[in-house]
Amino acid sequence: MRMEVKVIEDKENVFFNRREISFYVHGFEATPKRDEIKQEICKRLNLSPELTIIVSISQRFGIKQCAVLAHSYKDKDGMERYTAKYILERASGKKKAKAKKQEAVPQKQPGQESSTQKQPGQESSTQKQPEQQPEPKV
Repeated sequence: MRMEVKVIEDKENVFFNRREISFYVHGFEATPKRDEIKQEICKRLNLSPELTIIVSISQRFGIKQCAVLAHSYKDKDGMERYTAKYILERASGKKKAKAKKQEAVPQKQPGQESSTQKQPGQESSTQKQPEQQPEPKV
C-alpha cells in the first residue's frame, strides 16, 4: 500500500528563514520511519532532504494516520542555529550510532569476578582508605 500525504499547512517563516509544513500521512501498514516520511515530503514539495527536518510525528491509537510537522530551511547555518540540538541528533542518526557502539562494548556482569580482583584479606595499594571526618568544634 502506498503512503499518501495530505498537506494541511505550508507557511513561510521569514524570521527563522524556513518553511513550516504540517501534513497528514495515511495509507500505511505500520507507522513509517522518519526517513521514509522525509523522502516522500521532499519528493512531493521539491525540498532539499539535507535541509529538511521532521520535527514531530504524532499518531492516535487505532488510526492509521500520522500528523507530521516538518521544517525546511534555506541554508544549513539557519538549520543549526534555530533547531534544538536533540532534534538535529535525532535527524542525523548520531544517537543511534552511539547506542550501537555502546552495545558492542561488553558489560561486566555483577556476579563475574575479574582476574585482577584480590581475595578477601589481601590488601591492595590501590584501594582507597576511608576518609577521616573532621572533629566537630566545640
